Amino acid sequence: MHYTIMSVGGTSVASLIFHTEHLIIMNLSIFELAYLGSQAKDTPHSGQNQILRFGNAQIVAETTDDIWMRQLGILPQPDWPLARLLWAGEPETIRGGVQDVGSHNLLLAQPVHLSLQRDSFALDSLLKLSGEEYLSLTAHLNNFFIEDGLTLIPSSTQQYWYLKTSSAWQLTTASVQTALHQNIQAWMPQGQDASKLRQIINQVQMLLHEHPLNLRRSQQGVLEINSIWFSRNSAFEQVDMVLPQQNTVLIGQNALTKAISETYKLPYFADISGAINAGAKDAIMLFDHTNSVSWDDIYNAVRARKIQQMTAHFPIVNSTLQVSLMPLDCWKFWRKPSSFESILTTLSKQAKY
Repeated sequence: MHYTIMSVGGTSVASLIFHTEHLIIMNLSIFELAYLGSQAKDTPHSGQNQILRFGNAQIVAETTDDIWMRQLGILPQPDWPLARLLWAGEPETIRGGVQDVGSHNLLLAQPVHLSLQRDSFALDSLLKLSGEEYLSLTAHLNNFFIEDGLTLIPSSTQQYWYLKTSSAWQLTTASVQTALHQNIQAWMPQGQDASKLRQIINQVQMLLHEHPLNLRRSQQGVLEINSIWFSRNSAFEQVDMVLPQQNTVLIGQNALTKAISETYKLPYFADISGAINAGAKDAIMLFDHTNSVSWDDIYNAVRARKIQQMTAHFPIVNSTLQVSLMPLDCWKFWRKPSSFESILTTLSKQAKY
């Protein structure tokens, strides 16, 4: 089985070993970017530590969310449909309250802090909000959006929103991960309706300036929420361009995994053992928090040759840290223990030469 991580009831030993080819594990950048993108930290999971020690690491230029969508065969048309996929994973209590979705678009809206450079702004940080801050901003911004026929729809995560447009907008965008720590002018929306979104961005920044919420954050010594980053433009009722995936299953228990399984009719397993026992060949696991993954089970399955190759993807600034592990790697005891920080430091030094 080939499993890709970002961030089986078989009846014979042969099916356990030889039908387990590749596991791909994806750490969802929309959730973990603020944690791993700004500073890579260790976790106490021994299985993960073993994977970092024995695995083969490299930096991949592509962003993490783009990788897992491409792995599933989902194509941009012209923008990656992440906003609509996340929307499909929202509970009915959220989705049921939105009417008249026919000719409208959705954009992912994330709270960020922009830092002033000499003659421009840079995307400094993706911010996490308290429940009180999230509800306050939702109400404040919607009072403005209603004038233009726009709606800022809250997410059950209370960490981002969905911007519902008044009509079908033709534009492409850049993700937070792509633009992080860079001049934002190079990553502004492009396309026929880009000027509409640029105007919205400017107005939002003025609304947030000296908002009481930001005055409190400033007094507390935390970064102000001085902009909203809009990305991943997709139509509510879009018919996705998808390349058929053979023998691919999904693993995980988060809402997004379940929604993708239902949307694209992909087999779904709650955990790694279920996929292995079913003789799955290729699997993709999407996780939103590092501690939600059974790293010990995954490492032990690779070492026991129940998984022939595991590839884990973790979001970092502008790119993705990819760590691959095969059974033979688990016996290379001369390799020293590694951490996210030490791996990134080593790879950064190698890139300079």
